[in-house]
Amino acid sequence: MAKNENQLDYRAERKKRLANNAKKSSKKGIDSVKVVTWVVRAIAIVLAVGIAVFALYQFGVPQKFMPAVKVGDRTYSVAEYSYYYSSVFQTYVEQSNSLQQSYGYTLFDYTKDPAVQTTTDEDGNKITYDELFRQRVLTTLETANYYLDKCEAEGITLSDEHKAEIDELIGSIASSAEANHFSASRYISYVYGKGLNEKMFRELLEEQYLVAQYLEDVEEDCYSSFTDEELEKAYAEDPGEFQAVDLRLFGFEVEKEEEKEETTTAAEETTAEATEETTAAEETTAAEETTAEEETTEAVEEETTEAVEKEPSKTELLAEEMLGKIKDEASFIELAYEYAAEKDKETFKNDTATLAKNIKRATVKDQIGEDLAEWLYSADRKVGDKKVYPTDDYVYVIYIIKTAYRAEEPLVDARHILVSFDSVASELKKTDGNKIDVEKKEDQEVKTATTEEEIEITNQGTGYSIELVTETYKQARDIYDKYMSGEKTEEAFAKLADELSDDGGENKNGGLYEGIEKGKMVEPFENWVYDKDRKAGDVDLVMTEYGWHVMYFVKQHEEPAWKVSARETLGSKAYAEIEEEVIKETEGTAVPAAFLGFAASEACKNADKLY
Repeated sequence: MAKNENQLDYRAERKKRLANNAKKSSKKGIDSVKVVTWVVRAIAIVLAVGIAVFALYQFGVPQKFMPAVKVGDRTYSVAEYSYYYSSVFQTYVEQSNSLQQSYGYTLFDYTKDPAVQTTTDEDGNKITYDELFRQRVLTTLETANYYLDKCEAEGITLSDEHKAEIDELIGSIASSAEANHFSASRYISYVYGKGLNEKMFRELLEEQYLVAQYLEDVEEDCYSSFTDEELEKAYAEDPGEFQAVDLRLFGFEVEKEEEKEETTTAAEETTAEATEETTAAEETTAAEETTAEEETTEAVEEETTEAVEKEPSKTELLAEEMLGKIKDEASFIELAYEYAAEKDKETFKNDTATLAKNIKRATVKDQIGEDLAEWLYSADRKVGDKKVYPTDDYVYVIYIIKTAYRAEEPLVDARHILVSFDSVASELKKTDGNKIDVEKKEDQEVKTATTEEEIEITNQGTGYSIELVTETYKQARDIYDKYMSGEKTEEAFAKLADELSDDGGENKNGGLYEGIEKGKMVEPFENWVYDKDRKAGDVDLVMTEYGWHVMYFVKQHEEPAWKVSARETLGSKAYAEIEEEVIKETEGTAVPAAFLGFAASEACKNADKLY
């Protein structure tokens, strides 16, 4: 009996134990599900945070607040740093374009990543353009901070004119943004870097304009601070710095492959001679052999150098040939046409094509060569002196028509509206039923005609028919009449020039040419503006080889040209000294903040994507 009871107790205990185990297993299962759930939730949270951070990054939210550089009391964010980097980058793009257009080469290829292109810094160290841009940004921020402090201390604020320019610029950006279905802030962020919005952009522009305004005043003070006595003293110390010469100039373009072949041939001939001399040397005694070889090597090197330097190229021989035929100025003009390439014949039919008047020594030195500048401005020069001067790209033939002199004529300002022969001819070509000869010809028959105003005109020197010249005159006359029947103010003339002038040059600012020096413009234009009876507000029609000009005389400057040039030269030096002093004083004041590396990396990527 006791045994059965024990068995029952055991079974009851076992059943209870199994039940407890079942409950524990059940709890363990529930806990596992919870853990998995928590893990999934954690991953989801991380992903959500990542997506949010990425979205914030794309919209530039962190860049607005991340500090990149601290200068004095100002801290520049990643977004602001990127703006300055973009400004530096665009400056180099403009310089590269200018070099490409003027000289056919460029130092910085803006179509490639600046981080993989190298240059040298001021100390001659090899660095990437990205590193150079970073340095420029820091220097810019340092000097900008210095001048902003100056403005604040002196109570200088932004002028209404500059405020209007900023409004116009931002308005233009807003229009471009709208055309591309962007908000202005989003468009600015795309162009200048993530995080920059319209408000920040305006503030940065205001700072830049204020600094520029301050520097304009500093520069003006530098130019105007010199007295007449100081200018005369500067001239006496170095007359050539402020003098000018008049000359005839013709350039033969160097054929690179030809030069290379001739240099190679000369080198090969010299090498052959060297081989013969070396063979002869080997036949000497062993004691003399080393000395003979050394002497032979030196002789070969000297002869090789002389052969390469003295052997004239085909281009130089051609220039020397022309030089030998020059008897006077008239023969120079004729020979320039004779030796001109076929594609340039039309240009050199005009006797002004080779004329270079009022040329400064610095211009010759910078654009052609220092040796030529020294020769031209030497006290030994006389009218009729001539010379061949080779450079890497051209071999020049020079003929002096006026030795170094001091330009005493005053500078003048004038506006013009050009109605060009080319433009009128192009329009007439598109006109149905046109019967006017619109082709430009080298052998165009010279004729004259009388206008309705009984003015006699000619087509001489234009290459166009008298009918086209007359039609161009009529269009210019219509503009003249329109002006004369209106307000007859300089502002009204400038407005017409902006609307109607065919002049594609740099003077699209109401057709204005400021500081015209004698000898710098085509003869009919110059003769009109330098007429001794000319006065402010005069208006007239003048024909040049380019077309008919509606002229407006603005003013004559008070100082002679040489004095203006001297003032600019001395003023530029004084201003450069101030700039250098400020750079030295502020160097190292830009302190890297936490995110400078990130800011520079972002700025480089942003600049690179624009091109």
